[in-house]
Amino acid sequence: MTEPSLENIFDSLPFNFKTPMRLSYVFTDCFEVERSKYLSQFLSVQTGIVPAPSFVSPRELFEFLKAHHQMSLYFEDEILYKRIEYIRLLEGAICANDLGKPWSVCYNEDSFEFKGKILIASKLSKEELKNSEKLHYILRDSIVI
Repeated sequence: MTEPSLENIFDSLPFNFKTPMRLSYVFTDCFEVERSKYLSQFLSVQTGIVPAPSFVSPRELFEFLKAHHQMSLYFEDEILYKRIEYIRLLEGAICANDLGKPWSVCYNEDSFEFKGKILIASKLSKEELKNSEKLHYILRDSIVI
């Protein structure tokens, strides 16, 4: 069985975004010209995706996720280089247990269930991302393109 082309993968994304289920995507090699083109095209036609700002504290990320808990959020890969506290918040928004029960996004004593979609664009390859142990759960529970 052959792998679908990048064009086919990106053509199927709008359909996936119409489903009400929680999904996450990690787009790899986003500096590569063809991937960058398809991602830009997708983002330009897909409505309702909220670009994430830069965060100076985990609390800011928590509040952003909470305020947009039913939306599609777009992160640049700088978020993947942040401290582990940021990664744990993203895991809460992305991951689920073996039975499919979503994790909660937790910060101190406050928590909630994220019900939206997460998109992360990374300049790194799949292999480079897999070498980062702290991203294990995010990569496990995301569609990595």
